[in-house]
Amino acid sequence: PPVALYVHVPFCVSLCPYCDFVVYAGSAARGPAARVDAFTDALLTEIVLRADAADAAFGRPGTGSRPALESVYLGGGTPTLLPSSSIAAILDVVRARFGIAPGAEVTIESNPGADERGDARALVATGVTRLSLGAQAFDPAILRRLGRRHRAADVEAAVREARRAEVRSISLDLLYDAPGQTLDAWAATVDEAVRLGVDHVSAYA
Repeated sequence: PPVALYVHVPFCVSLCPYCDFVVYAGSAARGPAARVDAFTDALLTEIVLRADAADAAFGRPGTGSRPALESVYLGGGTPTLLPSSSIAAILDVVRARFGIAPGAEVTIESNPGADERGDARALVATGVTRLSLGAQAFDPAILRRLGRRHRAADVEAAVREARRAEVRSISLDLLYDAPGQTLDAWAATVDEAVRLGVDHVSAYA
């Protein structure tokens, strides 16, 4: 039986040149032509269909050998581009149909920019326990090279907001071996992550 669920939200404000994930950027993510609401409706239907299949194969969650989920991960893309009400609706359906165990880790990915990171308090209210911030770097030149829209100061602000909102765990995604990045620059990146006092770092080449 399933013990974890990954939900992919394929929207970003812009597409980073190193990204290999399924992403729809620009007008699909924001504005009058945005597909966010239509996607959310389809996603809720898909979750129900998957839950029906799991019920048929393993029984209802919380019965017999069918445990509630220990991990739910909303990745992307930038899931925090969805309204908090949509995130709540997604997690409510997951909770009702799959079950979410007490103490389960419920993660949402976010970009650190002020217009992309969402409302940390609202995220906690939906049941999010872990925030994964796509910092990638702190050096302005490397951030530009990576196509990132945020500044280093935005990462610190996002971490501070998450702490105030009592997000249980804060993680940073960091990229090493970026074009033109020296070993000293990578060491400075790690030092900054340590200074921010985050709970976890995921490092990617």
